[in-house]
Amino acid sequence: MWVLIYPNEFIDDMHRFRDEGPAYPYVIIPEFAQVTCMKNEGADNDDVINRAPGQLPEDFFEGK
Repeated sequence: MWVLIYPNEFIDDMHRFRDEGPAYPYVIIPEFAQVTCMKNEGADNDDVINRAPGQLPEDFFEGK
């Protein structure tokens, strides 16, 4: 079931939300990761990311 809503009915609400201040982000969560391998494999190369990290071979990062 689709419900069609016209934004004109909510313009006053949108202006009020805008004037109250930012609503995003509520919580900033810093996320960091160590880059373990960086290599140029070319554009549109589907062999670069073709499996989930948990499916990589045991020796995938050795020698890189």
